[in-house]
Amino acid sequence: MSITVVGQALTLERTLAKQLCQWLEVSLDHPLYDAVVAVNIALQRGHSCLLLSDWAGQHWVEEGVYRLALPELSVWHAALSALPIGPNDAFPVVYEHGRVYLRRYWQFESELAGALADRLAAPPLTLSVAVAERLALLFPQTDTRAVDWQRVAAINTLTNPFSVIAGGPGTGKTYTVTRILGCLLAQYEQPPIIKLVAPTGKAAQRLTESIVQAKTALSQQHAVSWIADIPEQASTLHRLLGFLPKQLQFRYHQKNPLRVDCVLIDEASMVDLPLMTRLFRALPDHCRVILLGDAAQLPSVAAGSILADLTPQPHPGYSVKRAAQLGLPAAASTSADYLTFLQHSHRFDGKGGIGVLANSVMSGDGPAAWAHLSQHPEVLDQVSTADFDTQLREWVEQHYRPMLTATDVSAAWQYLSAFRILCATRVGRQGTVALNERITQWLRGQSHQRLRDQSHQWFQGQPIMVTQNDYSLGLFNGDVGLIWPDDDGALVACFPQTEGSFVKVSVARLPSIETVFAMTIHKTQGSEFAQVAMVLPELSGPFLSRELLYTGLTRAKRQFTYCGEQSVWVNAVSRHAARHSGLRIRLGIDQSNTATVANETAVTNVVAKPPEQGSLDF
Repeated sequence: MSITVVGQALTLERTLAKQLCQWLEVSLDHPLYDAVVAVNIALQRGHSCLLLSDWAGQHWVEEGVYRLALPELSVWHAALSALPIGPNDAFPVVYEHGRVYLRRYWQFESELAGALADRLAAPPLTLSVAVAERLALLFPQTDTRAVDWQRVAAINTLTNPFSVIAGGPGTGKTYTVTRILGCLLAQYEQPPIIKLVAPTGKAAQRLTESIVQAKTALSQQHAVSWIADIPEQASTLHRLLGFLPKQLQFRYHQKNPLRVDCVLIDEASMVDLPLMTRLFRALPDHCRVILLGDAAQLPSVAAGSILADLTPQPHPGYSVKRAAQLGLPAAASTSADYLTFLQHSHRFDGKGGIGVLANSVMSGDGPAAWAHLSQHPEVLDQVSTADFDTQLREWVEQHYRPMLTATDVSAAWQYLSAFRILCATRVGRQGTVALNERITQWLRGQSHQRLRDQSHQWFQGQPIMVTQNDYSLGLFNGDVGLIWPDDDGALVACFPQTEGSFVKVSVARLPSIETVFAMTIHKTQGSEFAQVAMVLPELSGPFLSRELLYTGLTRAKRQFTYCGEQSVWVNAVSRHAARHSGLRIRLGIDQSNTATVANETAVTNVVAKPPEQGSLDF
């Protein structure tokens, strides 16, 4: 038995549970009531469903008062199995495979599983002579006995309609995929339509920048004209699908599909279940799909963990035919030809401090991860909560104050790019809101009057982050810029561009913005800084996990400092941010978990049809 503190009043959840019990004419003491309340809480925590085996027998405390005791597993299963709430029943809740879903999320999951299964079942694609020649040029075979996983990723991607390339920071994901796109261009008689997308505007911008850099490096190695044809401009998923805010719908869907031959999704770990499903609805059958990302990082903010579901670790192996093609041993049973892990980090070699610490964190060994913090003092450091205020002042003086008096905006940006304070939350004494207010007060109070605007809200050198997309300005949620005077001395917002220049925008024209001397770890996915300071709350909480720590510390290229207590660190490392879903079962990826409840029936192949475009499935 476990006790869970629910940090909210369950008013809406209880109302819905009561209504559904009345619909089926069962009492409020029936386990259905508990299931409806619990599945709504599970969705708020990012799960796409309620896994009974993990939640059964828990006692919940809400606002300090004993509120709810969840049934034991056998009781819960028997009661739900007797109700007409299966996949084929017209009820807002679905019970299937030991999991409880709200029907719309069951719809999303089963529909996505069907779309993926179709692509995974498709026969492998044959490499043309032209593609094979480019493959040999860009991924030459060497005599070394070590496996060239970048070449493996290229072959898998070029021969599969659906593929996943996963790897940690510095493993060369963008390097590899840029070359894959170069090979792919040779596969088509006419120039293919290739779309590069990411879940956020900032991630899309980073993808564009990375591919531009990779193309530049490639041009220096090979004097061939087709390198210029490799696509480089990325956009958000919402923009690709043509989101219509007033209608809460997308322009492109199953009845109005996209005109596209290949879609590459970067930072795929951030894509939630509903959005990924809507993407596949809009894709023509012939379209290739490539997912790129790091499954060890934080999952999406909304429900679902698509990339993690599609990247079982360890890799189950390759089929006999694919293994022979790659020169690798074949899998004993289950195979995953679509999946490649890039295993060599060019940023972290596994021997340096940050690389060792990252591996230790993801192993789940809290004491070992804590010990590593003191074993590499040249790159790792720890500051206790008691010493944090003093250290914060030092960071401000060393990294942030020079931004105010830098010679130009480019010089100020270099200071900002070199160091960042990362927080686990927005609220609390160690949250971004409080820290940004403190730092702003220190710097504003000592800045010269001419460096501030009339409202005293903005001042020269102040870093800001856009928190709302504005397609007319070309600015997106997560974009970071600097307040800086223009040629007339008026303070404007300056945002860096790929080529190194800055776009200047009037502060009054900006969508919602906030100061970012400190920013949440969630907002930094895909970013890199020379030095990172990670600030955690004084007390442990369920939102702290090894994925959060891993994401934060791997943003640092040279130096990482942890600010907090040992107990909070150790507890976070021991907590895995796993999310419950049935996607692996539907795809046959995880055979070990197909039966989660005693006497459960065999897995069925029920696949939902997408709703008509006029219906709201949000």
